[in-house]
Amino acid sequence: MPTTFQLTAQLDHPQIATAYEGCYSYDEPALGIIAEPLVPSTTAVIQHCFGAPHPDDRTSITDTHSPSSVVLSFSTERTQLPATADALVELRLTASDGDGSDYGVRVLHSKHNPLATQAERPLTAWLCSHLGDYFDEPPALFFCALQQ
Repeated sequence: MPTTFQLTAQLDHPQIATAYEGCYSYDEPALGIIAEPLVPSTTAVIQHCFGAPHPDDRTSITDTHSPSSVVLSFSTERTQLPATADALVELRLTASDGDGSDYGVRVLHSKHNPLATQAERPLTAWLCSHLGDYFDEPPALFFCALQQ
């Protein structure tokens, strides 16, 4: 049976590196991870799900629609995720190397930005090698539910 993982990402974590200010990051104390950033492309996808313009239309990563924290639940099985989530995205692997993985992202549902599901331009997200903390290898397809 597929496993569902969950983490809470915080916008502007007090311990975030200066290079990642304005990004979401998370702590995973059991793994010794503190303020691991979700890079600008990944942060922009989260913000888009909560009402921000498409990342290509933005002049800054700063966005007033962004919740201060977001619970991310993710699994290779869509049915394992909460049906009541604020947003649901599908991530398809496009490239991977030892540093991380590139994913094409499709918004399947968004309570805060219904137009996000009709995106004519693709969304992309880069996920670092810490994805291996949850999956043996970068999954070809997985889903992420976002909840404020």
